Amino acid sequence: MSVSFFCPEAPTVAVRPYADEPELVLHESTLPECNLSNTNAYALLRAAGLPAECFGSWTNEELPEIQSRLLRLVNSAQARRAAVRPTVEARRELRATGTDGNVIEVGCGPTIISCGLDDEGVRARAHRLLEVVAAARQFGGSVSWG
Repeated sequence: MSVSFFCPEAPTVAVRPYADEPELVLHESTLPECNLSNTNAYALLRAAGLPAECFGSWTNEELPEIQSRLLRLVNSAQARRAAVRPTVEARRELRATGTDGNVIEVGCGPTIISCGLDDEGVRARAHRLLEVVAAARQFGGSVSWG
């Protein structure tokens, strides 16, 4: 899953993405947008001292404070540290037990990989979100995400 940050009031341009489907018209924002994995979005919001919610919006009046918080993340390794996490690969052994409590089957479960997020990754994502906020603020719009 992912979280997209965008300015809902942004002007759009009509785009025909496929030459063989001329009737298909998409409307793309002319302002920057940012799409992050849920985990990265929540980590970034928390590191900026904001509620880590899966959807929401900031009014234009709130954007100067949001912009200030994101600038701090972009410029401070110490501030970004809260969002940094290691890559993790985990595999668990699965055990099935009978009604008598004896193990009747042992196997391996799925391997779960969390790619982590290093300092440069946090900085890059904070910078991209900062671009979204700055453009929406200059345009006079808000920022929504979900």
